[in-house]
Amino acid sequence: MASHPAGATAFIQEDFREPGKILADPALRATLDLDRPVAVARARQAGQQGGITYVPRSQAEVAAFFGGLDLVQPGVVPVQAWRPDAGGPVGPHGSGFWCAVGRKP
Repeated sequence: MASHPAGATAFIQEDFREPGKILADPALRATLDLDRPVAVARARQAGQQGGITYVPRSQAEVAAFFGGLDLVQPGVVPVQAWRPDAGGPVGPHGSGFWCAVGRKP
């Protein structure tokens, strides 16, 4: 990710459920003016307003839903890892959304 003449950008690898760590990151403070309105961790609120229940969960928390099932490969992975040929990030934190398919044994 690179900055653009229209404005500076930065990438911070932190957990969405821990906004304090995000706000304390020096890259955030060097990029955003916190004396002006900014939005951090508002996805849940936006989803609720749109009628979507959004509960941030870790990979392990999502995997717990598949207890007793045989996971289809590649297991619990970022959404794009199921169709990596479609483009987009496939890294360990690709989209921020985990997915899996399980079969009843």
